[in-house]
Amino acid sequence: MTQITMPRFLSMGDKSSLAVDVHNLTDSPQTLDLEMTLNGPVQLLGQTTHSLTMAPKQKKTLIFTVLAGQQIGRSDIFLTVDGLKTDEKDRRIQRSWFIETRPAFPAVSRTFRPALSEGETFEIKPDRMKHLMAGTIGVQSVLSAAPPIDIAGHVTQLEAYPYGCLEQTVSGIYPHVLLSISDFARLGINQSSPDETEKKIRTGIQRLLEKQKSSGGFGLWNANSPEGFWLTAYVTDFLLHAGQAGFEVPSKRLEKALERLAIYVRRPATVRPAPYSSTRHTRASARVYAAFVLARVHQLSLGDARALYRDVKDDLPGLLGHVQAGLFLYLSGDTALGTEIIDVSLARASVIQRDPHIYCGDYGSRVRDLAVSYFLISRFIPEADNADRLLVLLQDELDEREWLSTQERNALVMAGSIRLKHNRKTWSATVLAGDRQMDLAKTHLAGSSA
Repeated sequence: MTQITMPRFLSMGDKSSLAVDVHNLTDSPQTLDLEMTLNGPVQLLGQTTHSLTMAPKQKKTLIFTVLAGQQIGRSDIFLTVDGLKTDEKDRRIQRSWFIETRPAFPAVSRTFRPALSEGETFEIKPDRMKHLMAGTIGVQSVLSAAPPIDIAGHVTQLEAYPYGCLEQTVSGIYPHVLLSISDFARLGINQSSPDETEKKIRTGIQRLLEKQKSSGGFGLWNANSPEGFWLTAYVTDFLLHAGQAGFEVPSKRLEKALERLAIYVRRPATVRPAPYSSTRHTRASARVYAAFVLARVHQLSLGDARALYRDVKDDLPGLLGHVQAGLFLYLSGDTALGTEIIDVSLARASVIQRDPHIYCGDYGSRVRDLAVSYFLISRFIPEADNADRLLVLLQDELDEREWLSTQERNALVMAGSIRLKHNRKTWSATVLAGDRQMDLAKTHLAGSSA
């Protein structure tokens, strides 16, 4: 029997040893000839053959010295053993293994994201790669009419999230309401059967309703928790989406939630921010979201919409609040002012920033605001100009992030759902890689990789 002990991998320039254990398991003496050969970046140093005389049951260890060259890749190891006698016959044993040679340094990724107009070109020049190791460089090119969103990755992360507060419960099941079974299939996500999906949504809705208070609002962990004002609008918004997607939502519980949102809009003091949050900004965020949800189902009067906007327009903490304000005015009948607010929000999207020192109780971030703003504008005012610009800004924000919250991941799924269902603009491009030329033509939805 032969067995090898070796490193899991080598770095370029490493010198190491391979230990081969040879064990005579027969009941007779054996005279063996062993030879090791390697193919690949790793080279054998010193003796490559050994002759052994072994007593019955004897075990010996042979050491082969190796050196990893200046190339990465797999090296195949072959060991041949001749001279083994069993049943008065000569036998040859051949064994094989492999070892990888890897760079001694961590991988470096460089991203280039040019926005090209018709007829423009982009070239990755050799000097941009001069500090990288030859033979280790790979290039992946993704062409799309808008920056890509990893919907499948975000859905997977949301489903794996272990906790279950009000926000996390809503964010975890929201994608199953926004995306159809065919959408999941196109994204390559292993999706359960329609019956299992319906059961998952039904269970999620039940968990949410268990957190509903007698007032119609919702508590963070249960009905006895303090009321979450912005979260009450978030849950109600989700329940409306679930009902529109065909899932059963108890009408009386939904009506109770909508009545609570109407109280937020008309009675600012009802929204009682936590001591550590900004009263003005927290009230503005919750009331604007409440008004938008009411406007979606035609339960916000034009007078209430205008009065609310006058009251909160200077207190909105981020882009999403401005977009929701524009939409509740638009949906309530003031299309001129609503459209103006949306246009200004899009024009100033790059400069409307959140103050990181102010807590507004709305689970907000720059990533969340950009993603949901894109979703809402694309859904309710699809003819709005420059909405796709939000995706470019969003990608710039994502490049700076190392982790994402459940709120942000669901927001990215929302933005991605628009790309799946709408705006299928065609485009074409030519990609040159060395002496290869690829002519591509795809839709806005899928993009293309080269």
